[in-house]
Amino acid sequence: MAQTPPRWNMSIIYPSLSSTEFNDAFSAALKGIDSLSALFDKEGINKQDAQPFTPELAAKVDRIIGAYNEFFEQFQTVAVYISCHIATDSRDELAQAKQSELSMKMVTLNKLGSRFTAWIGCLPVEEIIEASQVAKEHAFFLRKTKFQSTKQMAPEEEALAARPRSYRRSSMVSATRQRHFHFRMRNRRQKNPDERCADHGLRSQPRNAAQGLRSRTRWLEVG
Repeated sequence: MAQTPPRWNMSIIYPSLSSTEFNDAFSAALKGIDSLSALFDKEGINKQDAQPFTPELAAKVDRIIGAYNEFFEQFQTVAVYISCHIATDSRDELAQAKQSELSMKMVTLNKLGSRFTAWIGCLPVEEIIEASQVAKEHAFFLRKTKFQSTKQMAPEEEALAARPRSYRRSSMVSATRQRHFHFRMRNRRQKNPDERCADHGLRSQPRNAAQGLRSRTRWLEVG
């Protein structure tokens, strides 16, 4: 007896791609990228000379991490929702248009990732980890980012590398590339499609929040 194949119930996230709920969340996600960029400019998140430890510096690291976590709480829901639509119908013109618009804005997000990495490379990471509970929870990520800063190109070249490339949807469970830092680890247990969409859209739980924007923003990117 033939069985009906399972279908993804996307209405548990937003009613539809054309719904007011989705459009409001999509607009907020795009504005969130601009807000992050403004925060980086205000806080001076760029490559600098080596910085001495101060309590104020540790507090700044806490603020930046907190801002990323707050942003991605919403951004990941919107991004994966679009991705799920394209995964089931690659000819969905509205989904493709939304993904294209989001991908262009992610150029800015890519640049923020490079700026953050360069900034962390200038900081006394071990002293910050010792002084801040938030930093302790992100210790592995902060140490890894500081190491990665030694492999960066000049800021101008990093900005050039952030220009648009070809995009596509990749795995819901693992990122295709590791370019940004992602503050919430994905649950890697295999699940059915409904569970995966719900986990990425509504129930994604922070583990140690220590892998940064990378998996969140580069899951669309090829090469």
